[in-house]
Amino acid sequence: VKYQLLMPYLEGIKFSQAVFKGGKWKGLNQVLNRKPLSSEQILHPQKYLAGEPPRTVLTGFRPGRGEAFHAGVIGEYYLNVLLKDGPEMADAASGWGGDLFSLFRHGDSRLLLWESLWDTEQDCARFQADFQKFLQNRFHVVFQDGQVNGRRFGAGSAAAGYFFLHRDGARLFYARSNDRAQINELISGGIYD
Repeated sequence: VKYQLLMPYLEGIKFSQAVFKGGKWKGLNQVLNRKPLSSEQILHPQKYLAGEPPRTVLTGFRPGRGEAFHAGVIGEYYLNVLLKDGPEMADAASGWGGDLFSLFRHGDSRLLLWESLWDTEQDCARFQADFQKFLQNRFHVVFQDGQVNGRRFGAGSAAAGYFFLHRDGARLFYARSNDRAQINELISGGIYD
């Protein structure tokens, strides 16, 4: 919550200074008519000035049972907050292009699907390594490598539930559930997007 409250002030002033430097008051006033579309544009004002929007992410996988009850975008800033290690803010999510999370429920079962797109394969691979390390440290999950229909993935379990990670080029797909059957459905279907 602290970072959510501080972000508009700390990152917002840096963003405003960058826009002012390039366009003076006229440029800053134009921001009121063309607001930033993502935290990425705030963190990297050059992307805002260039008109680079976040990429739209559509997750194709839907569980065989259950209903969607919440969805949204995390964004580069909050991914950095998530992976923050120590007093300094992480820059683990630089190269973020877009993301979407969806939450499903069926009885007592809960399933989180999260898909993200990255500017390059290297950005995605770097984030995946940091994210997997975060999951291992935070939830004590040990990932095992697997493969279905030529598609490689990592899956594991811990007291917090069942975990799944799959990277395909510059796209990362993550799932977590308290119901092993939901993760097994995902794995056996071979549809990781």
